[in-house]
Amino acid sequence: YAQKLIKISRDVIDIRQSNGRLVKLLYEGGSEDQGNMRLSQANLDQALYRLDQAVRTRDLSGVQLEVYIGQELPAPVLAEGELWTEVLPVKPDFNKLALLTPPYFQHKAQVDAAAAGITIANSGWYPTITANASANRTDSQFPLKNHGWSAGFSVSYPIFQGGATYFDVKAASASLRQALDNLRSGTNDAALTLAQMFKGMVDAEDNVRIQKELLDATALRYKIGEADYRNGLMSFQDFNTITNDYVGQQQSLLSAQLSAVIAEASWEEARGLGAIP
Repeated sequence: YAQKLIKISRDVIDIRQSNGRLVKLLYEGGSEDQGNMRLSQANLDQALYRLDQAVRTRDLSGVQLEVYIGQELPAPVLAEGELWTEVLPVKPDFNKLALLTPPYFQHKAQVDAAAAGITIANSGWYPTITANASANRTDSQFPLKNHGWSAGFSVSYPIFQGGATYFDVKAASASLRQALDNLRSGTNDAALTLAQMFKGMVDAEDNVRIQKELLDATALRYKIGEADYRNGLMSFQDFNTITNDYVGQQQSLLSAQLSAVIAEASWEEARGLGAIP
């Protein structure tokens, strides 16, 4: 984004310089006033300032990237590629898609753990069986000649526990019901989040398309307006307004493209996906 902003800022400087030369020429010819000439110079100064600002934004982005990855990078940090997004998918079934999201698997694991807790609690109702066996040799001298062995088992049943097992089972069952409720509500929340993220992504993509159309229109208006102003068929005020619209629309398109990329990233995040495997 910052690199693209630098390019746009340089293009704007070219436009402001061209307009400044034209206004100065008309001023020297007596068909333009000093105020308009000074305004055109102020527009150029503003464009130069925004270029410097864009460069600082790029440098700051490089520092932020170094912090995120924990590694020093050669300056300036330059990115490759364009601000573009994938083709929009067909509107999915958000309820089904929610079953593949991280929140669902998290709540499902809690349900499984709670179900295992009931099994453990119910084990208190069962008897405990203990078995043992041993073998030995005895004699008054070596080698030992008398052989012997023994074996046995015992069974114990919990009778006097004061209802501990009963209440353990009740508590485990309540935990399972709570986990199931959390699973249902969590899945519904995941489906809602997916629907919201999908809407945001589609809205952002549509906005990029509209902003491109507006840029094409303002570029054409600027081209026509420059010719009319050069030939004395348009006032400076009207020409300056058309120029500002054209310049501003370039930045509006870039902002819309950035928003679309962020919206797509949010959609992938909600699904538990990402660009880095």
